[in-house]
Amino acid sequence: MVDGIIEAADFKHYSAKRVIWIDKTPNQVPDWIALEFKQPVTVKRIVLYPVENSLKDYQIQLWCDGKWKTVAEADNATGEYHEHRIAAIKTDKIRIWITAVRGAYAKLAEIEIY
Repeated sequence: MVDGIIEAADFKHYSAKRVIWIDKTPNQVPDWIALEFKQPVTVKRIVLYPVENSLKDYQIQLWCDGKWKTVAEADNATGEYHEHRIAAIKTDKIRIWITAVRGAYAKLAEIEIY
């Protein structure tokens, strides 16, 4: 989920012209977004750019041995971006499992995976 705009400040004045992910269940959690790659990739760092500080509590999960494995989590996360460094893991799927939000919706402008 990358459009080349990586500065969270660019999203302070969100407009309909921006492409972002918004969950479809207002005021209900959990919410999630998953990315699937054509071939396995090695993941060592994940950076999330929430819109309007919407992500509060969440888990970052990787698909390992046929099930989701939580590799990082946040409680009461704040800030323009959230960076998570993990031990290198090879996977073909990543999921952000959101359990609490600020406002009615979970909103993400960018997910970077390194």
